[in-house]
Amino acid sequence: MKFSPERMAKMRARVTPMLQKINPELHLITIFADSSREYLGVVAQIEDRPIVLKFGWIDFISRPDDDLQAELQSQLERKLAPEPAR
Repeated sequence: MKFSPERMAKMRARVTPMLQKINPELHLITIFADSSREYLGVVAQIEDRPIVLKFGWIDFISRPDDDLQAELQSQLERKLAPEPAR
């Protein structure tokens, strides 16, 4: 689902500083919602590695900034953790 330019700008303005605070090398690529608007995806990139973060739509829009940043950091830590040796 595509967002209006105004809605996208507001979401980007909210998420970008959080990502930069977590890691200045992270770049926000896009934010999208599934067709049912149940889930929201945040696509970021560090170097040449894309990262997709998943949120419940209602959780994303209703969470205070501190909680949202903590969830962004938690998901990023899991996604960026080194693979265990085999």
